[in-house]
Amino acid sequence: KPSYPPPQKANSVNWSMVIIAAVLLLLLIGGGYGIWYYTIGSAKPQTITTPVVAVKDTVVPLPVTDTTHVKDTLAAPLSMPVDSTTVASYRMIIGNYHTMDKAEKRAANLKKGGTHADVMKRDSVNFLVLATVNCKVYDTARFKDSLVRMFGYKEVMIYK
Repeated sequence: KPSYPPPQKANSVNWSMVIIAAVLLLLLIGGGYGIWYYTIGSAKPQTITTPVVAVKDTVVPLPVTDTTHVKDTLAAPLSMPVDSTTVASYRMIIGNYHTMDKAEKRAANLKKGGTHADVMKRDSVNFLVLATVNCKVYDTARFKDSLVRMFGYKEVMIYK
């Protein structure tokens, strides 16, 4: 038999190893969620639920001004009044993808949901997803904000 006594069992837990393991587990869970969110989670198809209203093109004549009595040559140009009931059709950019396959897949998902969407090639590495929407002329800013929330694309703008 050895001359030294056998080692005693430790009655305590190594808390530093438990804390390190917990932190590593949280980092793995957070990284997995981040990868899921940026690849699959943000590409869920959503639809626009706006009524489609057909509007005839209306031409409003400009008011004719009497220029014989004008003394100031730097007068401000006349602005055209906007009718509050005028509805126009706009093509909004609701996505920008680096491959044509991803853009076409997104447009197909939107079409399944009832959104009028199509893909336009901007250049060799940017493919835009455009949605055709109808809204009142004076209400485009608020409509763009709602599209940002609906589609998750922060750079929604009107395509010209």
